[in-house]
Amino acid sequence: MSAVTAPAGTHHAAFWEEPLRGAALVRARTALPEPPSDTEKYAYMGRQHRWLLGVQASAMLLVVCSVSQFALSDWRLLPFLLPAALYVVTGAVSLLSSTRTKRTSLADHLARVSRYTPDVWPSVDVFLPTAGEPVDVLDNTYRHIARLDWPGRVVAWVLDDADRPEVRELAARHGFQYRVRPNRGHLKKAGNLLFGYQQSDGDLIAIFDADFVPRTDYLRELVPYFLDPTTGIVQSPQYFDALKGMPWLQRTAGATQELFYRWIQPARDASRAAICVGTCAIYRRSALEAAGGFAQIGHSEDVHTGVKLMKAGYQLRYVPVLVSKGLCPDQLLGFLNQQYRWCTGSMSLLADRSFHANPIFSWRQRISFWSGFLYYISTGVNIFLAPLPGLVMLYVFPDEIHPGNTAWLLGAVLLWYFVLPTVMHCYWRMDVLRVQQLYSFAHAVAIAHVITKRTKEWVATGSANHKTTPLAVTITRVMRVTVAVTQLSVWTGLITATVQYGIHETWAVVCFGLLASYVQLPMLVMRAKPRAAAPAPSPAPTAAPAPVAVPVPPVAALERAGGERVFGARPPVAPRVPHQRLPGQPQLPQSQPERRRGRHRADSPADSPADSPADSPADSPADLTAGLPTPAQLAAAQYARNRALRAARRANEVAGEGVSDPQR
Repeated sequence: MSAVTAPAGTHHAAFWEEPLRGAALVRARTALPEPPSDTEKYAYMGRQHRWLLGVQASAMLLVVCSVSQFALSDWRLLPFLLPAALYVVTGAVSLLSSTRTKRTSLADHLARVSRYTPDVWPSVDVFLPTAGEPVDVLDNTYRHIARLDWPGRVVAWVLDDADRPEVRELAARHGFQYRVRPNRGHLKKAGNLLFGYQQSDGDLIAIFDADFVPRTDYLRELVPYFLDPTTGIVQSPQYFDALKGMPWLQRTAGATQELFYRWIQPARDASRAAICVGTCAIYRRSALEAAGGFAQIGHSEDVHTGVKLMKAGYQLRYVPVLVSKGLCPDQLLGFLNQQYRWCTGSMSLLADRSFHANPIFSWRQRISFWSGFLYYISTGVNIFLAPLPGLVMLYVFPDEIHPGNTAWLLGAVLLWYFVLPTVMHCYWRMDVLRVQQLYSFAHAVAIAHVITKRTKEWVATGSANHKTTPLAVTITRVMRVTVAVTQLSVWTGLITATVQYGIHETWAVVCFGLLASYVQLPMLVMRAKPRAAAPAPSPAPTAAPAPVAVPVPPVAALERAGGERVFGARPPVAPRVPHQRLPGQPQLPQSQPERRRGRHRADSPADSPADSPADSPADSPADLTAGLPTPAQLAAAQYARNRALRAARRANEVAGEGVSDPQR
């Protein structure tokens, strides 16, 4: 039962099976994701193993005891009590917020899905924002979107902030609506989602990042949770493959995500404090209307949008069913940008006074959010402070070194090398420690930028793999300098202490030093180098009919109060009407109509998305918004334009004239 609207006569099967030129080379480097299997689907619905968090807290407590004993051994070491206190608070808050039982069992979920048979099936808009990701990744996502099974009306919207002809062609072949907003780059993904929000009118909005592919039953598994009228967002897990043979960064980054989506999010959901992560989520349009739409912020709009809906009285429901799978960054560029963006979003929420002052949040919800805040702060601080006690021992108190000092760390060793590999579904190995140190450097730089008000703008993870950004260069430079100084200092001190006091006193410290070197030394040769873009797919043997693209009134202007909505019908075709600019509205850029007429100048510095001022990470928010229309002005202009469209449509109906699509 296909649900994604497509023109009659379009043969998707032929296009799905068509080989992509050059795609074999790309897939050899990094396999494209496939939806979770039936076996994977309910993997997070099994036993919660909450005891793991207790084991983790116990291992941290041993480390805290070690640091505290070290700090109290000499008055000069008392400042080390500060990081010890941070670890205690972080661990206590995390344990309090992360050990609650999930509120959705497998039996309850299956019963809810089987009972969902509404008289009128809600219509769904599927937003597919893109900003320069590889075309073969987009093609893989679109062919799975086209297979979504839903009895109601489903319309897929490709929201292209890179304005690429090959993406336009790809959308046409799959029968998707294709849109390029007039103010490309403004507020990054948040602005792009706002544009799609104004163009569409479905009851629900599903959002997928460019590299996430859903199962065909994605909507059937999640939409039933909207029977609760207080549910504004239904969030499913981000799930990634972490298998042998994959690039180490891609494999280990995927493994770290399991900790959050399998343990942390279900516990936060039990406290009504799960966070929205943007992709793999479904939004209720009426809830977005009540909250004022998608949060307009240049980074982590997903978290802020979720909080806006909570302030408006709606809840976010987390459903731990694996119904989509994504592609973890396999390049350092994309990974660092991703982690920086996530940390920046959390820190900006921490700095939001209205969030802390709002009485709607319960103490359990606040504890859950503070757990996230402290996580980013502790990782950003710990990456610099963790080596200091050992270095002080090597250079100030070398005569106090003996094997018993390392006994406090045995709990962490058992956790990382025996407990986690046994419990985790993903392939878990020592390289996970390296990826966690990598993202700690990204968190540290993000926190420093938030404090100094120099936060960089959002960059799509997929597109970040193909161009070097100043942000990635900054993070890697901080990383290499820190690692080089740390390793040089550690081994200089270890060699000196071993020569002076003997290997029988330093052998345990040497073992931990070797482990740290295995984790850190490869980081010295890591470079934030872009990867060559994948070739575009070859044209299809026969051209498919272009989809009908129909503008609809902005959400604020929709009359949703009276009458019965008819689902499953494609909106009527609209006439061509010139764009009308309201008095006082800034003139929109003129390069977009030229591109839509086929004169795409990718080599022009003024037109290239990668080089445009709005896309530069170094630009300030004031520079990004200067001269651009505000969201309110855009909504007003769209409303006036659609009034003219309706008037022209009525005139054409009287005259019996044919009309054409004004967007194409």
